[in-house]
Amino acid sequence: VGLFSALPIALIVAQAFGSFIAFTLHRRQAAVRVAFNVAQGIVVTSTTIWVFRLLATEANALEVVGWVAALASVIVGVSVANILVHVAIRLSGGRNTFREIGEVLSFTLMGSVVNTFLGLIFVMILWTNPSAFWLAVAPPAILYIAYRAYISQRLERARLQSLYEASRRLHEAPQIDKATEIACSEAISMLDAERAEILLFSEVGSRLAYRTVVTSDETEMTMFPVVLTEDEREATGFIADSPAGVLNANSVLGFERSVTIKDAVAAPLTGSAGALGFILVANRLDDVSTFVPADAKLLATLAGHVTVSLENGRLEDSLDELTRLKEQLEQEVKSKDEFVASVSHELRTPLTGIVGLSHELVANREFFGEVEVNEILMMISEQSSELSNIVEDLLVGARADAGTLVIKPTTIDLGKEIQTVVSGHALLGSEGHADVPVAINANAARADALRFRQIVRNLLTNAARYGGDSVWIEVNRGAGRVIVAVNDNGKGVPAGQETAIFEAYQRAHNAVGQPASVGLGLSVARKLARLMGGDLRYRRVKDTTSFELSLPLSSHHAVTSEGAEVGS
Repeated sequence: VGLFSALPIALIVAQAFGSFIAFTLHRRQAAVRVAFNVAQGIVVTSTTIWVFRLLATEANALEVVGWVAALASVIVGVSVANILVHVAIRLSGGRNTFREIGEVLSFTLMGSVVNTFLGLIFVMILWTNPSAFWLAVAPPAILYIAYRAYISQRLERARLQSLYEASRRLHEAPQIDKATEIACSEAISMLDAERAEILLFSEVGSRLAYRTVVTSDETEMTMFPVVLTEDEREATGFIADSPAGVLNANSVLGFERSVTIKDAVAAPLTGSAGALGFILVANRLDDVSTFVPADAKLLATLAGHVTVSLENGRLEDSLDELTRLKEQLEQEVKSKDEFVASVSHELRTPLTGIVGLSHELVANREFFGEVEVNEILMMISEQSSELSNIVEDLLVGARADAGTLVIKPTTIDLGKEIQTVVSGHALLGSEGHADVPVAINANAARADALRFRQIVRNLLTNAARYGGDSVWIEVNRGAGRVIVAVNDNGKGVPAGQETAIFEAYQRAHNAVGQPASVGLGLSVARKLARLMGGDLRYRRVKDTTSFELSLPLSSHHAVTSEGAEVGS
């Protein structure tokens, strides 16, 4: 109509001003998008006017030539508009297939041709009989209503298809984090939005939540833990407890976002136990329309599918956890059974030796010389020490697990304490380690002397049983700590058992000819080391097996195995 009734400059200004008002006040678009859309409108309007003026004159504007010129100019203008949009999408990193471009162009051309004919009818009636203008208004109004109904049905069908696809993908998602990504992606597609977010509460009343953010271009974060402020917790609780609806920009939470929220729609995720969180979709990509209650209703339907998927995922996680706990319980029962059998054997072995040697000494004392008596007494002493060590490990391990073991660190002389253990270690002579070299390069540390000796004794016993024919100890200082390393030239721990050796009742060596053990020595040693503020780790360097005990250089408080201060 403007081609026939307005000056070119007036038509261009009207197009630019009208677009600017719509894009800034109604859609609140970013400045760059407003600039592009207004500029595109000016270019398209100018091109349309130029083509019309090129083909028609004032003399033949109301004749067939003018009608053809109007139709041609509109077709050219629509084509130019689509080309500009496609170029802008390409330049901004987006991608449109030729099929998508063709579908959009054909649809917009069809609508533009129909609008052109209606405009020509309106122009001809106004020029020939202005009093009958209402006859020109009625067909566009009826066509508008029919067009909106058609678009509504088409959109509804597309959304139902998207909802079905979203439901299918959600039910196939094996994990909660993947389900939240899929839900956000499908929400963006269904509502033609720029971004979608899901916030899941860890538990009712907790400030910890997990946030998933997906934009039309990428996934920004998945199940990212966030600690809500008091205001955010109150706002999230309000949204999660409210029915689905359209939100204004002021009611959207103040999370750190890469874009400004102009308009949004949200729906709660409500499970059988209460509010799980909510899903929020923001920033409609459409240049004209914004979110409406129908969008909130659709999002609520999607939220229902998401809730079912989340609860199924949590149920699967619970079942997996239950299965894991069952297997762990069975393993612990098995380990306890093995432990009882092992302890029975380990306790019986030295007890048998002690009892047998003692009876032999009492019953046949007159047949033994002084040297033989001393040898028997030495064997009884060794067996008694081994039995005492086993019982001590059992008691210390149990008290550490129960949280009742008290650690009282003091400044100890490492060389003196190590020499005490080495000189009194019962296994050294019997295993061929008569001499254990000790290299002291740092002589003081803060530790419980009794528990330190127990750790070193256990490490020496382990080296004597499973190590090579050479055992030595090195004490060094580094990075504010003291490192006590018990080394041997044995084969080391079998591959894959480096972690298991520190677990209670676990033994990495079961070779024929090697004495068995309860499987508590290394476990107890690591527990004691950590209770004293240090640690125990295994290392294999070239041909050397090393168990390194790290201890702090200083400490000020005694602690229990639960970490409570008990004295100075």
